[in-house]
Amino acid sequence: MEVIRLQKSHFSRIRYHRNNRFYKLIIDICELIYDEVLVASQKGETIFKDFIRDNRMAALYEKFILNFYKKELSSILVYSPIFQWEKDADFEHIGESFLPVMRTDIVLQNEKRQLIIDAKYYTNALQIRNVGETKKLISGNLYQIYTYINNSTFIGEKAGMLIYPVVDTELDFVYSIQGKKIYVKTLNLNTRWENIYGRLKEIAAGI
Repeated sequence: MEVIRLQKSHFSRIRYHRNNRFYKLIIDICELIYDEVLVASQKGETIFKDFIRDNRMAALYEKFILNFYKKELSSILVYSPIFQWEKDADFEHIGESFLPVMRTDIVLQNEKRQLIIDAKYYTNALQIRNVGETKKLISGNLYQIYTYINNSTFIGEKAGMLIYPVVDTELDFVYSIQGKKIYVKTLNLNTRWENIYGRLKEIAAGI
């Protein structure tokens, strides 16, 4: 085995098959780190760009949870479908192409139940809208997951979940809105792998 000078092209040369496909996530993380390294002004030193605030970290968070469940929950369907808007068939829609795409992050599904998970990589799961108010959940995220539930064509029990990384507060909420359950949970990424593993298994236990 020899040490090579890593180049971007090395990542595209990797071919995945059933014997090595479980390495894809860690290789993707390595590629992300490689892409975000900048050469510093001092010769031979490198620094990282601030990619926490852009969409790459959010995408990594989402894909991590999706691939975890694909690997660990082999007995159920784990996928990320696109839901279609339940539009009225007898109406002439104008501007239909401007409707946003309902691309789900993670869906866990068996014959009787479907859990739609939206992974939100936010610095805060709670916010204050007006001075003097207490912190509240982000309304847009609740509306989004509720819309996903309503437009899912699954025949059976449907539920939705928002899952945030822990920042300063752990959340474990559940609501029933018009007969549809919505969960709000947090995942602590700043802990041992055994705890992350256990929390993700616990979250999926109801499906």
